[in-house]
Amino acid sequence: MGETVPAPLAGFVNAPFFARLDRRSLDTEIPLNDLLLDQVALLCARTTQLALRGELELAPAILVDLITWRKPVLPRLVKAPSAGKRSSNSARDQLRDLLVHAMSSDWT
Repeated sequence: MGETVPAPLAGFVNAPFFARLDRRSLDTEIPLNDLLLDQVALLCARTTQLALRGELELAPAILVDLITWRKPVLPRLVKAPSAGKRSSNSARDQLRDLLVHAMSSDWT
C-alpha cells in the first residue's frame, strides 16, 4: 500500500484485500477488507494466547509485534479474543488486559 495507508500492525499481511488499482489506499468499510482485518486480529490474538499459556514458543519481539497495533485499529484486536471460541477465559482475560493497557498508554 502507499504511504497514506499505514499498516495496522508491525508486520506484513498477505491477503486479497480489495484496493484501488493504484493500491495507494485501503477502504476498511468494504466487507471483504473488514473481514480480512478481523481475521488477522483473531490470528494475532490466538497466537498471543497460545504463547501466554506456554503452548507456543515465540520470541518476545514477535509477541510484541503481534499486539502492538496502531491506535486507530487497536479496538479490532481488543475485541478479537471474544470471537475466538477455542480460547480459555483466563488466556482471553490476560490478552484483553494487556491490550486494554496498550490502548491506554503510549505503546502504539
